Formats: sequence, structure tokens, C-alpha cells
Amino acid sequence: MRFRERWALKIHLFFCVSCRNYARQIGWIDQVFHLIADRWNTYHLSHEAKERIRDMLKKAEPGLGCDHSEEENHL
Repeated sequence: MRFRERWALKIHLFFCVSCRNYARQIGWIDQVFHLIADRWNTYHLSHEAKERIRDMLKKAEPGLGCDHSEEENHL
């Protein structure tokens, strides 16, 4: 952001309680996300587990999604 834009935002946030609350909430969500992401990164799947998941997804692929043609026939 340019200096003028940053200054305008600061002035706006000074007067706008809703935007200050929103900024605080976004900051909190960001902190929680990073805590969860840090923990998530410590877990790793084995090569065999990844292969099993990949095989299951390949088998399930043709049946994924909704078939709306059946719903249209009932209307």
C-alpha cells in the first residue's frame, strides 16, 4: 500500500468500530490457523498410506459427484 492509502486506512479504522473488530477477528483467525497448520505439518503419512488413499480415490473417481439427471426425472 502507498503511504496515502495506509494513512487513509488508519484514519478509517480509528473511527469505524466494525472494521476494527473485523481486523481483530481476522488477526485471531490467522493466529489460530497458524497454530493448527504448525501441528498439522508435524504429522506425515507413510508412503503405503498415501498409495492406499490414491488407489481408493482412483476407484471412487467415476462415482464422484451428483447425478442431477435422476432428480430431474422425479420433478
